[in-house]
Amino acid sequence: MSAPLIEFAQVTKSFAGPLTRSRHQVFANVSFTVHEGEIVSLFGPSGCGKSTLLRMFYQLTSWDSGRITYQGTDITSLPKSARREMHRAVQVVFQDPRNAFNPRWLIRRSMAEPLKLFKIVTTNHQTLIGEKLALLGLEDGLLDRRPHQLSGGQLQRLALARCLLVSPRCLLLDEASSMLDLSVQARMMELVKSLRTDEGISVLLISHDRDLVQAMSDRIYSFHDGTLSTDIAHTSDSSK
Repeated sequence: MSAPLIEFAQVTKSFAGPLTRSRHQVFANVSFTVHEGEIVSLFGPSGCGKSTLLRMFYQLTSWDSGRITYQGTDITSLPKSARREMHRAVQVVFQDPRNAFNPRWLIRRSMAEPLKLFKIVTTNHQTLIGEKLALLGLEDGLLDRRPHQLSGGQLQRLALARCLLVSPRCLLLDEASSMLDLSVQARMMELVKSLRTDEGISVLLISHDRDLVQAMSDRIYSFHDGTLSTDIAHTSDSSK
């Protein structure tokens, strides 16, 4: 097989305690892969370190040991141009969508920002944005509002729509449908599966929803007591 699109190899993370020099280990020797065109899920309770792994991939937080690679290359050794391309190709929807939008900007400006940042050439930016909104059941009228005027569920769908504008190869979804009602969540997840089928997009799905990951995933990794297992049956029922 070709090199995985994303690989975490024996990654360990700990945090310093607030009052002592001792460190609290979040997880140890975590290893998993995401290959082209597959949906992989990380399943586990809140606070087990799932979101921390995504932050590591974007080097927003450090790790103690281990290796993280993109297309077989250590992400810490990527030159600037390759790192920029990686950031375009691997798009993320973080857990709290309110932090993903500048509170002072209209949604229209926030949506257009990645097109400018990555120099995406289109005939009409607004037409392309409208098409992505429609995929997620959103109306163009939302573009002339500010983030505080929208619900968390609307912002989650807008965040995903913005990711799709740059034609990513992989989506990292951190509880990306947690604020949606069941019918809208189902529509969003069906869209994600169709993107995998029709466009070969890979997906790393992070969730504490057992039913969701079992319905969506080709492979599931579950967190339990700071370790990662491929057997979801061993995950504590308290994580549901």
